[in-house]
Amino acid sequence: MLSLTLPDQNEEFCNETIHNYDQLTEDTLKQALLSIIGRFGISYENIQENEDMLNGLIFALTVDNLSMAGGMAINELERRSYHTSRMSETYGLLLSKYLDAIFRNNPILGREISERLFYDHRYRLPFFRRVVLHNISIHFKEYKGLFAELIEPNDPHQLFTGYTYRTELFNLLKSNQKELNSKEALLLEEIIAQGPQDEKEIDEDRLTYWQAPWLLALNQREPFDHLYTTVKKRHELKDWDIDPSRTITLKNGSIPPMSSEQLLDMEDSDLVLYLMKFNPKNRWEEPNISGLARILEAAVALKPIKFINALLLYLPVPYIYIHYVLYALLEYGKKNKDDFDWASIIRFTLIYIKQNDFESEARFLKQDSWHADKNWICSVASVLVSEVCSNDDYVRVHQLLPICRQIIIKVNQHLEVSDFSVPSNNDYLSKSFNSDSGKLLRACIDYSLCRPRLTNIESPDWEEDICCIFNRFIAGGDSDSYTLLGCYWPQLNYLQPTWLDTQITELIQLPQPQWTAFMGGLLSSSAPGTMEKLDLFLPHYYRGIDTHLQLINFGYNGFATHLTSLFFWQLDNIKEDSLIVRYLSNMPMEAIKDLLHAVWFNEEYLASLAIKERQQLEERVIALIQLIHKTYSDSSDTEVLEMRRSTVNLVYFIAELNEENAEMIRIAIQLITKSYHSSNILKKLHELMSKGDHQKSAQYLASILDMMTFREHPLEGDQHQLEAMIQFLFNHNQIETASTLCNRLSRSNYAFAKTLYLKNTAT
Repeated sequence: MLSLTLPDQNEEFCNETIHNYDQLTEDTLKQALLSIIGRFGISYENIQENEDMLNGLIFALTVDNLSMAGGMAINELERRSYHTSRMSETYGLLLSKYLDAIFRNNPILGREISERLFYDHRYRLPFFRRVVLHNISIHFKEYKGLFAELIEPNDPHQLFTGYTYRTELFNLLKSNQKELNSKEALLLEEIIAQGPQDEKEIDEDRLTYWQAPWLLALNQREPFDHLYTTVKKRHELKDWDIDPSRTITLKNGSIPPMSSEQLLDMEDSDLVLYLMKFNPKNRWEEPNISGLARILEAAVALKPIKFINALLLYLPVPYIYIHYVLYALLEYGKKNKDDFDWASIIRFTLIYIKQNDFESEARFLKQDSWHADKNWICSVASVLVSEVCSNDDYVRVHQLLPICRQIIIKVNQHLEVSDFSVPSNNDYLSKSFNSDSGKLLRACIDYSLCRPRLTNIESPDWEEDICCIFNRFIAGGDSDSYTLLGCYWPQLNYLQPTWLDTQITELIQLPQPQWTAFMGGLLSSSAPGTMEKLDLFLPHYYRGIDTHLQLINFGYNGFATHLTSLFFWQLDNIKEDSLIVRYLSNMPMEAIKDLLHAVWFNEEYLASLAIKERQQLEERVIALIQLIHKTYSDSSDTEVLEMRRSTVNLVYFIAELNEENAEMIRIAIQLITKSYHSSNILKKLHELMSKGDHQKSAQYLASILDMMTFREHPLEGDQHQLEAMIQFLFNHNQIETASTLCNRLSRSNYAFAKTLYLKNTAT
């Protein structure tokens, strides 16, 4: 099937089948393509640009992705370090192993399959021929005759000419050159001397350069050894330059000059001096700065006290090493909070960033491949402040609040406001967790919340210079400031509600990307719990609906979660132009399904409600389902039907069956065309059958079960639950429905059905 799209259009203009594709040569395939294009009124002008485009299309249709330039060699598929999870590569490995096993156990069948893969048009993709060549190379002595059949004068199969088969053929020749007889060697010499068959005219330089890899493959026998020496000298070649089987081994970028234990054996002053003087040449496979930084980090983790006691010696040490020392101490401290000297670390951090030469060129190491700069220190300093401010008692005892404040002020002075950037997948929240500015702004919040806890201030007044840091990043368009303002709006509302209200009101004017950054934070936080705050956020919610905003944070649709909360709290209701009505009417179907999922599976909230509150909420949810069915009753779209079917999950929500909720469940079941729902729903129906008035419950349960479809091959749990529910129906005067269910289920291999029927209908 060939689909074509014009450059200036989004829709396909051509969708045609190329018949007998496997039997077409490149020329006949080209004619087939031109014929298809012509049928759609497009004329073809025979110019070089068009020829190149057409040849590119033919190449894409005739060469598989494993055989294109840069594709993986067959023998590389077995190397786990090189292998990926691509299905095509997994298939390639399996086929190669399969053919190899056949070669070993049934040589005649192995040759038959190999010939079929090589010659049969159904296997026209180069990959199959490459597998054959690879396996001939492994079993050359047994299949030397097959190889002799495949290589012919003028290279009709293009084995030597192009790049597609070069690696497998090179490996075959190199591994088995001494097994070749004189006739085969002479034929190879002739093929190589002719040059590539797809070039009619070729100069001597181009010819000899093309010959070089084939001569290299055969350079352990005459006359190829002398020929290769001549060509190699002519082009000043090294074997590695032209060896198609070569692989590039990537070394770990961090190469340590010694072990962490050796570092720990040094005196503190000697260790600092070593860090200051370490100056690698940055050559391949030689120790480097990142390697030293890594073992320094490991050494700190092993003996943190040694480094804490000597921290002041490290004041002149470059950024990269201080970063790893502080982070190692931070991680150790998180695991040992009750017995750790945070005070020494936080005080050292302040002293380090207050030094006059903190931004000096000497602290930035040019040979550092990670390019650690002052921002690395600002980042870890901010995280340290956040961590320390989470321990109120420790901060109070060691009087660390002023030191944390000074660190925040100094970090703000050193950090520049970054240009706005959109993260991958619009994941602004994760970006704010990992960025320098995000860590600083979070430290501002953590410090500001710690301060009133320590001073017992009932109405905290957010310090102006800390608030100004937020203002600076907001004014500069920093995406993290928008995200964290949304994410921490309840905390900021506690610190300075007037400031927050002003910001929320003004942010609605932001361009879409910047506003999305704010919503990325807001929708990961809690929804407003009062009408006063909801009115403040309403314009943002409406904009989200109008722009079809969908942000997934940690697997959840935050917008759907917010609207569910507002609906449950009765801050939003089913009325004209309410948020939830507007959402259901305008948002994409996937977003609506997310909303319903948030409604159904909210067990903790349901469990917290009193009986009357739960009944009221159930009534509201049923009204919601009725609105959904009314809004989308005329749609036959697959996604819409799937969404409407999902309302059967009402069974997870209700406390007992009644006429109204049973009707909603029946409507959903009518839309279900498969039995996939059975196991999910049967367990809950089984729980509900004995709730409330048993006679009425049996009546509602009968009306639901009578409409359901069931698995042809039942699960054990399904059988036990169905048996109990049908017996419940027999016991409560729903005999006709119970009998019908038994008859249906007995035809679907439910072992209990016949016995249960006879037990309850015997006279």
